Amino acid sequence: MHVIPRFRTVGRRERSAHWWHHEVLLKYEDKDWLENFRMTRATFFELVNLVAEDPDMATSPDAFMEALPVEVKVAVAVYRLASCGEYRTTAKGFGVHKSSVCVLLHMFCKVFIRRCMRQLLYRAWDLRKEEQKEVLES
Repeated sequence: MHVIPRFRTVGRRERSAHWWHHEVLLKYEDKDWLENFRMTRATFFELVNLVAEDPDMATSPDAFMEALPVEVKVAVAVYRLASCGEYRTTAKGFGVHKSSVCVLLHMFCKVFIRRCMRQLLYRAWDLRKEEQKEVLES
């Protein structure tokens, strides 16, 4: 018995990531990054490097999202957190479905908390110690 492979046609549309690939990556300066992502380009790529090592960022529940580079996954999440736009607005800019925005946002937050929160808390704790020393010395 020969089985003919089926390809999903319903609900699968061509989407454009023109804004991300041609506007943001090629033309944005630091002021544009700060306005749209609330961080500089250098900080963004530092964040990408921090979370890229996590296995959850490399794999996804959906084959399409697996094909997305880690920088796009992080960009979707950071843009969504930095803006007051809807999932639909974010999705159009990155060429993904609005449900993918939701999944990527939750995935990024989970990875960020697991990988980076401890470092941030230690830094905050060290800063508090320094502030306490300054207060005691004055």
